[in-house]
Amino acid sequence: MSTYSRIKTLAAEIQSQSSELDAKLSELGLPSPTFEAAMIDELPPALHSVQNSILEAADELTLLVRGPVQNLMHLGVYSVSICGCHSTLRYRITC
Repeated sequence: MSTYSRIKTLAAEIQSQSSELDAKLSELGLPSPTFEAAMIDELPPALHSVQNSILEAADELTLLVRGPVQNLMHLGVYSVSICGCHSTLRYRITC
């Protein structure tokens, strides 16, 4: 068995890129991302590549950890959810 682990590689990449993002935010005098209402809506364009690297690694890690069957099940649930949202917006359904 190989000592190579894609899961560990992705986790390390997420850690590294997250540290870089946090440092760059600090340099720009911006707060670290939170779910607070006062949080900035979007990161500055200079940080988009770091943000995308984190998101891509996190997506791949999620897919690997879920495995093929859970990914297919999640895809089905996600599709139904998106269809519901699309219908609500398309036909202006309100509660």
